[in-house]
Amino acid sequence: MKPYIDVLHENDVAISSCCRKTLKQLLSSQIPDVEFHSPKCVNEPERVTVKGTRDNSILSYEEDESKDTGMKSIYDTAAILRKCINKCKSWVFTGQFDDIGDEHLPKELYCFFRWVIQGPKALTSGEVSDSNNISYQFKYCGITLFRLSIKKLPT
Repeated sequence: MKPYIDVLHENDVAISSCCRKTLKQLLSSQIPDVEFHSPKCVNEPERVTVKGTRDNSILSYEEDESKDTGMKSIYDTAAILRKCINKCKSWVFTGQFDDIGDEHLPKELYCFFRWVIQGPKALTSGEVSDSNNISYQFKYCGITLFRLSIKKLPT
């Protein structure tokens, strides 16, 4: 109650004649487009907003959310790839990437690197990749599998 009384004093409002209804009327008369929102819980105060400011905040939030959808997609993809890798048989790095078998290499991981390196055309075209691209795809897959197999040392 003290913060409420302090606000009243700061704004030269007489305490005896001020109640919630009077305060709402005063705010409504002084601030255009002010809105009062009832709380979900009974022990919380009403929320006061100005329509224009609230709408701008919502638009700003939605713009930020739309920018982050790309990052969320990448994060979701990484989580899916890690699950696929964890389901596969463990692979031990022997110094070369030639010994990565189908049981070690998830199809999803290989396709991911193929699409990153060759672009979306690799998704639909039946065109054969050059040996350099295939080599890179296997190397990136092998490096990924190797890095995920390393145990973290205590720091």
